[in-house]
Amino acid sequence: MPRPRKSVPSYLLHQQSGRARIAVSDHLGRPKQIMLPGDFDSSQSLTEYERLLGLLRANGGILPPPSSGADLTVHELVLAYMERKVEAEYVDADGCPTGEQECQREAIRPLLRFYGSIPARIFGSLELKAIQKAMAHGAWLTFEECETRRKHKRPIGWCRARINRNMGRVRALFRWAVSEKLATPMQLVELQSVEPMKRGRGVRETEPVLPVDPHAVEETLGTMPPHIRDMVLFQLRTGARPGEVCAMRFRDIDKSGDVWVYRPRTHKTAHRGHVRAIAIGPKAQDAIRRHLDFAASDEHVFSPRRQQAEINAARRALRKSPVQPSQFDRSKEAPLRQPATKFSSHAYARAVARACKKAGVPRWHPHQLRHTAALLIEREQGAEAARATLGHRTLNMTLHYAGIDLRPAADVVAKMG
Repeated sequence: MPRPRKSVPSYLLHQQSGRARIAVSDHLGRPKQIMLPGDFDSSQSLTEYERLLGLLRANGGILPPPSSGADLTVHELVLAYMERKVEAEYVDADGCPTGEQECQREAIRPLLRFYGSIPARIFGSLELKAIQKAMAHGAWLTFEECETRRKHKRPIGWCRARINRNMGRVRALFRWAVSEKLATPMQLVELQSVEPMKRGRGVRETEPVLPVDPHAVEETLGTMPPHIRDMVLFQLRTGARPGEVCAMRFRDIDKSGDVWVYRPRTHKTAHRGHVRAIAIGPKAQDAIRRHLDFAASDEHVFSPRRQQAEINAARRALRKSPVQPSQFDRSKEAPLRQPATKFSSHAYARAVARACKKAGVPRWHPHQLRHTAALLIEREQGAEAARATLGHRTLNMTLHYAGIDLRPAADVVAKMG
């Protein structure tokens, strides 16, 4: 039998953040780790530790269900929100967590570090403004976290767009709380009165995503691994999103017609009921045709594992000295690490970045290929054709991706002199 969890959890140090943590069980018996506010051994941290000890002693060593109560803290409200809303709803068709779960956790971290121990009912507009400023200047980060960001030459504060998105997620937390009768409607109205940060108010701005020069793509292709090169060509010729290219399986491609159709099982707007269909023309078909030997399997079209096997086979074919018998197969029976069966969007972007550095061209990332495809299609076939190809519902979104094409304006002013 498993050893029962202690009713009095220990006051432990979290090495990465320098804060205190305790390990407890929730009302369903599942282990939970709670990060206490303030630094380790600070009065704020010890006060919250004593409050939680009293709560655990009164409830038999487990956390009570955060269903109601005027003394519900912000931390308890966040636990309920993550369990009953985020972890339950932000999943894809296969039941796997979507990227929005991590975005929700990122937005809530400053809230917990500043006001995790206060009653949720007193959290208002002034507290939300304080969090907004902390997001801009990185005041919610620990000293070690700031030093790590400086070491890797990363900005400490968030940019304006990221702040506004995460502020919206904090408001969504309290909107859900109102629907569950864990907060009052007037509290939500007060939080919604806090205006988003505006451009030019001293907050860092990020550069807009622009189309990448097709010539730069051509120069980079020669330094890319085989599967990454085919992914870039496929994305450039279809306007697909990087995540859609990484998740493409053979079973999701309809090859019955001259133009193939790829229908992703999951995509960015699937939760809104939108249907996504990607047309694959002859040039895009060439990018995946050499992978059709695996079409009968349930594999992904582009696979790091198969790519590494192809690279190893090519290196062996170029070998001039004979292969020793002991080196015919040096693979381990149960390796601790081996290439994955599919690319992630981050791995795809890292591979492109390495190829750009090796080719000596300015760095670009895979999402720019979607913008490039939008610009090229809009230039040759018109905006409506670009909208249909990219799968947008509105023409304004397509024009946002395509950007402003200065070529017609240059032709006009050249004729006018």
